[in-house]
Amino acid sequence: RNFNFLKLPFDGIMAFGTRRQSHRCVSLLQPQRYLLLAFSSLVVQNLVADVTCLALASTRYISPSDDDADVLGARVMSRKDHGGLKRTFVFDPMEDSGAHTTPSCPDPIRRFGGFVTGASLSRRRLARHLSSVVRSTFLPSGYPSRTPPGYLHHCMWSWVQDLSTQLRSVLATQRVLEGVGVGRDGATAVSASINFIVRDGFGMGATLLFTAMSASRFGSDVKRWRLFADMAVDVGITLEVMASTVPPRFFLPFICVANMCKAVCGVAAGACGSAINVHWAKGSDISDINAKSGAQHTVTGALGLICAAMFARSVSDAPGPVLWSLYAALTALHIFANVMCMKLVALDRVNGPRMALLVNNFLDGWEHSGDEDSSKRSENSDEPKNETTTLMLDAPDTIARKEPLFFLLQRLPQPPMKMRMGVSFNDFAALSERSQSELYDMIATKSEQGEKGNTIGDTDTASEYIISVGKRWRSKHQRQHRTGVSGQTYSQRGKARKRGLRNHSIVVVFLANMSADGRARAYLHAVLLAKVLERLWENEVDQSAIISAAEAQAEDAIRKAWPAFKISATKAGWNLVGGTDIETEGYLVELSRAKADAEM
Repeated sequence: RNFNFLKLPFDGIMAFGTRRQSHRCVSLLQPQRYLLLAFSSLVVQNLVADVTCLALASTRYISPSDDDADVLGARVMSRKDHGGLKRTFVFDPMEDSGAHTTPSCPDPIRRFGGFVTGASLSRRRLARHLSSVVRSTFLPSGYPSRTPPGYLHHCMWSWVQDLSTQLRSVLATQRVLEGVGVGRDGATAVSASINFIVRDGFGMGATLLFTAMSASRFGSDVKRWRLFADMAVDVGITLEVMASTVPPRFFLPFICVANMCKAVCGVAAGACGSAINVHWAKGSDISDINAKSGAQHTVTGALGLICAAMFARSVSDAPGPVLWSLYAALTALHIFANVMCMKLVALDRVNGPRMALLVNNFLDGWEHSGDEDSSKRSENSDEPKNETTTLMLDAPDTIARKEPLFFLLQRLPQPPMKMRMGVSFNDFAALSERSQSELYDMIATKSEQGEKGNTIGDTDTASEYIISVGKRWRSKHQRQHRTGVSGQTYSQRGKARKRGLRNHSIVVVFLANMSADGRARAYLHAVLLAKVLERLWENEVDQSAIISAAEAQAEDAIRKAWPAFKISATKAGWNLVGGTDIETEGYLVELSRAKADAEM
């Protein structure tokens, strides 16, 4: 059973050599020759053992019946949700009857996988166990099947930017300590403590002020605010590095402003980071995503400290130009890594920039859709298109690579007029220049339509907002202090002025019964109204007639375009039903008839 007859023990070789006393046999007793002979004997032993086991298995194996042929070899894979550990169950109906037996062999064998040794099995099990532990510690449950694509690449770029921040923070800490007097004669702990207290106080004040001013804006533009936070911390670290190079009287203001920038980063990064984690938690658990993100940052922070310690010793005596060159390279790497991170976050909720790109994509296809007869229509004709028309719109991952990530560097398709979404009814009344009776009829009609829709359970999104063409500014004073259309080039604004549109805007009022996709419909309606008004403005003189005609044509156009846009966007992967993040002025209006009811 153990195939001992194939082994060549050392004492047998010695005896054989003693009997023959030949030069050839003596040469076999040399260490090199003996090792070669021993290794060859072991190889032959294992080969003969494997062949013998296979022969025994083939002679003792009973072929399965026809009923068991489909079951034999079928496998069930069990994957552990937390860690990804896999176990396989192989169906073998012959084991139920006891007909199929596995012959005993010197080494463990796999019935369908070949012959492996016990040590090899132990190593593989240990490797699988370690892999499961690593996955359960750093990767979310269900990765990658239940996690949006790009999660691992996003984490890798996040690790890169964390490491670059750690290295630059070491330089900043060195310069701050030098500035407060560490290693300098006459420096006291009290003076250093006062500097740190003042610095921390400015940081706390900046946290409260920035939260009060911008907390409501984070949700409408998560990616740009997240990148803004990283650039703010870059500015803060740069000011700390520069603090020791400026005159002593400017040291405290420098570190105070630097800490204020870091406080701004903390507020924006915390708010936007939570929203980004919600995106990665689709199909998983947000608490699990947060926990794994914390574990990843812990490891990268530890590695960053080790690298930072070595980096600090390496650059402690480096000349200024070399030091600043390294700092500039690390800062550029940090910004680039953050940009790559944000490009991998493909949010399926539309905001202002994504909606602008999506609407422009839709209108380009909508204008060229329809039958061949549609190309023969006149420019001022608004013949109905097929409402069931669906267009190929860009998916969220495509828009994620196109949308702007910097506030001041944006190139978006802009309408020819400024659009003000979610204004108060006071501003709407002042800008639209309508009479009181017209205003009341407009809001009363929309309110009644909304109430009827709520009663029967079918609310039309057209009854959830009021749209009109109005003035651009409420007063002459505001007109002198307002800037031009955001995002438009100088030539675009000049073209709009020639057409007389610079003093007008599209104003939209949201009613209290605004649905999740109502803002998207109102945005598309406003863009259509601006385009129609731009087309009609060229040859007309009577502005009131132009505005009335444009509003009527835009109303007809939105009835045809909105169903197609909604269906096309949904097929492309956009979630309009879940709501939108389009930035508005934040007002919801509601008609109250309490006084009229009391009089009746």
